[in-house]
Amino acid sequence: MFEISQFESYREDNRREVKKAKGGLPHALWDTYSAFANCYGGVIILGVCENEDGSWNTTGLSNEAKLRKDFWDTINNDIFRGTFRRNWEGDYHCTPSEVHAMLRDQTEQTMDMKVLENWSLENLNQETIQAYRNMHRSWKPGHV
Repeated sequence: MFEISQFESYREDNRREVKKAKGGLPHALWDTYSAFANCYGGVIILGVCENEDGSWNTTGLSNEAKLRKDFWDTINNDIFRGTFRRNWEGDYHCTPSEVHAMLRDQTEQTMDMKVLENWSLENLNQETIQAYRNMHRSWKPGHV
């Protein structure tokens, strides 16, 4: 989803967004966070701005510990005012009916818990598996 070595080639799309966040967490962060959570996920990169040509430029962050704390303090915002969905590069506010539908349709057994019968390892993308293993290795060094 995001490799620092590919930074120069990335642009914002339905799975990636950049925010400056130099003076604190931007208000629009929550729209994007909610939209990503309610669609296909994504990466929000703080400390980066988008140039007119769509390329990115690093701006840096100040007081990263405060940003992290502010993020987690706000994460449980009012779901009826702070729920969004993603549509390409845009975040759109969900109506109360849409939020109720999401809550109604949530399930104890998520899609990634489902056992896929009659599938073999050949059905899996080996590059994706290797990328996941590399990511996991960096998050939890020494994990089996």
